[in-house]
Amino acid sequence: NAHHITQGFHQPYVGTVGLHENSAVTDYQIWPNPAQDLLHIGFGGPLTANTTIMLIGLDGRTVLSHTARCGIATTVIPVSDLASGSYVLCIQAPGSIAHTQRFMKTL
Repeated sequence: NAHHITQGFHQPYVGTVGLHENSAVTDYQIWPNPAQDLLHIGFGGPLTANTTIMLIGLDGRTVLSHTARCGIATTVIPVSDLASGSYVLCIQAPGSIAHTQRFMKTL
């Protein structure tokens, strides 16, 4: 019976818990940052699933949503209609971890 004592309580030894990332998006980069009219997103290779890209304002509201189709390696999002300021780019394929990055929109 493998138990160890922590703060006065006996607890079974369960080992290490790991997280395996299963994601259609494994690597990406955005340019230019700051962006004025168009925001380019390049993926490390062709996407293996349709991927949702959201632009979120610092108030937490989604201001733009875009779907990057399976098989593409680059997508372009028009940002000219957005107000100047900071935004969070959120990239998520179905059933995988969301990737986020902050970017600036300028005039």
